[in-house]
Amino acid sequence: MAVVVVKSSALTNRDATPQKPVDLRLAGRFFQKRARCLAASDNSVGSTYTFFSLPSNAVVFSLLFSAGDFGTTTAPNVTVGLSRTTRDGGAVVDADFFSGATLIDVITAAQISTEIAYGNVITVANAEKRLWEHLALAADPQIDYDVVATIATADFDTAGVAMMLECFYKLV
Repeated sequence: MAVVVVKSSALTNRDATPQKPVDLRLAGRFFQKRARCLAASDNSVGSTYTFFSLPSNAVVFSLLFSAGDFGTTTAPNVTVGLSRTTRDGGAVVDADFFSGATLIDVITAAQISTEIAYGNVITVANAEKRLWEHLALAADPQIDYDVVATIATADFDTAGVAMMLECFYKLV
């Protein structure tokens, strides 16, 4: 075993000679978006809820999902992904971009600020990538994407339950 000193890339650049600029993805100002959508008891599988837009050059640090208990007899689950903006036709880009193959359970209990950004495309190893890089695009398309939740399994049977998404990101 050896004792080592490890510095982040930001501190390595700061201490370099000559000093290198700090990557803007590691420093700077955070932006926040928060939105809420109400579900009705007759909302069925495939129904979508569009929360807000994120620019293609956003570096997402956190996406929190909150919702009340959605069911008593059915077992609804949702996915959260990206679509082109409604103004741009609304085509699905990746329906489960944030939630991945693990559906968000909205029946067993209310979800309070459940982190959903990591585990599918965004991981600790690539957390500093911009949305367009996560989507494996060759260049930044310089567009906005809508963040959309979709009912994946079973219709909702409870009316007036709200879902909320809160996103923390930086622009690079």
